[in-house]
Amino acid sequence: MKTLLTFLPHMAAFDACFPLVERLAHRGRIRCETVVGPRIRQTEPRVADLLERADIGAEQVSLAALEVFSLGRIMRADAILTHSDPIAYGKKTRLRDVYTRGTGRRVAMVQHGMFQGGLNYTLGGRRWRYHSELLLLWRDLDARQRAEIFDGPVPRIVETGLIKTNRLPLRAPDADLAARIAAARQVVLIAHNYGHEEANYDTRARDRAFATWARVFDARPDTLFILRGHRGRRHAEVGPAVAKLISGRANVLLSDRHEGALRFSTINDVLAFSDRVLTHPSTVVLDALGAGVPVGVLDNNRAELEPLAQITDGAAFEAFLDAEDPLGPAAPLLAAYGDIERNLDRAAEALETWIAQG
Repeated sequence: MKTLLTFLPHMAAFDACFPLVERLAHRGRIRCETVVGPRIRQTEPRVADLLERADIGAEQVSLAALEVFSLGRIMRADAILTHSDPIAYGKKTRLRDVYTRGTGRRVAMVQHGMFQGGLNYTLGGRRWRYHSELLLLWRDLDARQRAEIFDGPVPRIVETGLIKTNRLPLRAPDADLAARIAAARQVVLIAHNYGHEEANYDTRARDRAFATWARVFDARPDTLFILRGHRGRRHAEVGPAVAKLISGRANVLLSDRHEGALRFSTINDVLAFSDRVLTHPSTVVLDALGAGVPVGVLDNNRAELEPLAQITDGAAFEAFLDAEDPLGPAAPLLAAYGDIERNLDRAAEALETWIAQG
């Protein structure tokens, strides 16, 4: 039986790879070896509990075993599953990437974001070279994308539909936050990427948005607004502007990775009690719609999101909050990405066929 090795050093890798590894293990046609680093265990204890129950050949290792002493595992594996190609997204100082490239080990990469530079759109005309033989993409690329993105041979691409899905149990809000949620007319999550995608959303765009949001916050004191940066992270340049925006506004709450009422909360934890979501073009769109939460799009630059509510000013913001059928426009988008459980079987079958041919 062929062995598929997967490294899970952090939550981004876990979110992208775990659902597929879990499905492969349950199908039982290949042997799964899954290596879990200490960072996940420290930041998200729910992962450790889940791995104890999941039969995916998971081993929790030290940072040294994950990064420095991984060569033996790589050599013994028939192939590697990753969310980060060792050339396209690799690092010269990350030994796992160095070992994978140096040994020529076969690699399959799974898409982890709805919009990924170098995978389904270009960045400044740059072309990307891949070590991966197989790309499992949520949606296929057209001829123009293939011509613009890849430097050298195009890996085999299989369209799987959306296969990223939450497998962690939801974290319930504490009593104080639960009371605030119950008292609010609406709970509105604003998941923004200001500071993290400066090329797409610069300081001027941020300042315009924050000024608009401030007016809406003040006009709706009975609505609880939750402000969340990319993956709940802080950003040094954006932090002062965020602090000014929420200062003195009792109906605005910050979802911060490390402190406050929503510390260590994932996007799925927050979506569980949200009535509306505003977000930049990102995977949050699919996370929210999959949870049945209507989505409005900020600073949109993606054609496939144009049917959704476009939050261009305060009037559009408030109209979205008051819309009677805010989920209706999302139906074609959800259909295009398919049913996750069927998609996981499609992806697993494609990977099983590929590894058997090696």
